[in-house]
Amino acid sequence: MSIPTTQQAIVVRKLDGPVEDLKIETDFPTPKLVSPVDILVKLHAVALNPVDYKVKKSGMFGHADVSTGRILGYDGAGTIVEVGPEVKNFKVGDEVYYSGLISRPGTFQQFHLVDYRIAALKPKSLSFEDAASLPLTTITAYEAMKEDLRVESGKTILITAGAGGVGSIAIQLAKLWGLTVIATASRPDSVAWVKDLGADHVVNHHNGIAKEFKEQNLPNVDYVFNTFGDKLINDFAPLIKPFGGVVGINGDADESCIKAITSLFPRRIAYLQEFMFGRPLFDVEPERQGALLKEVADLVDAKKIRPTSRPDQKFQWTQIHDAFKKLVDRTTIGKIVISVPQ
Repeated sequence: MSIPTTQQAIVVRKLDGPVEDLKIETDFPTPKLVSPVDILVKLHAVALNPVDYKVKKSGMFGHADVSTGRILGYDGAGTIVEVGPEVKNFKVGDEVYYSGLISRPGTFQQFHLVDYRIAALKPKSLSFEDAASLPLTTITAYEAMKEDLRVESGKTILITAGAGGVGSIAIQLAKLWGLTVIATASRPDSVAWVKDLGADHVVNHHNGIAKEFKEQNLPNVDYVFNTFGDKLINDFAPLIKPFGGVVGINGDADESCIKAITSLFPRRIAYLQEFMFGRPLFDVEPERQGALLKEVADLVDAKKIRPTSRPDQKFQWTQIHDAFKKLVDRTTIGKIVISVPQ
């Protein structure tokens, strides 16, 4: 296909303002290959993650001066239209999905550059929209549980914010790997969602996790995957067995968490933080993320796990403000996806 010199992109030029500061610009330059391992992807769908709002608010993962225009977004699914000279196992026309790199422009554009090593062929059984819902949260959940916690079959794990994007895929992976899953959820629709994904038990974190464990006569857990704010450790720290582990993804612990964190050490409980951008950012075996996504695509096509997008959370490109407002409300179940105009 002929690649246009300009494209549509959703651009932010001002930080810490309303979501209306996100503007659709129709003459943004189309990116050109800059690395021999790059692929240029014509995107069909992208997905929102809480990190997108954090970047919009503070400029994290990049220079705070966005006056020249910054493109947000990490998840994407689309068709390859150009490949670099060192790209292997991909060709023009392949349909791929991936989560991009924090040091490069994001996926909220019609054409996007990405290192082929962190991409994979999208699940054949999924639409582009459903495929776009998976990469960032799946890599996060997979790395957190398999690489950080090193979970083992037959053990028990507490997954907080089970109905969120990361929690929704974490429940499925944990069950696939033979763990007993206790998930937190509070609203009737989110409780139903996590149960449908396979959670064995559900506790309401608003009532207090420790209190809910006691009332439901639940045993202490081997692992905690805390996809909620780190301050929740003050509630669940006593519930972890000796020689267990806890991994978080927010990195927002403060002085109020010190006592709970230090209480883990005598019990030899590992306290970890997952950062899914780490491998590609520091060029440490980035191809492992591509292989991970290939494994997940096979699992999806075998119907062993499913995407976490929902019909009521699929938006059109021109509805970006509505999509972001839903994300900011923090009542989202699963993932929010956005179709990219062709």
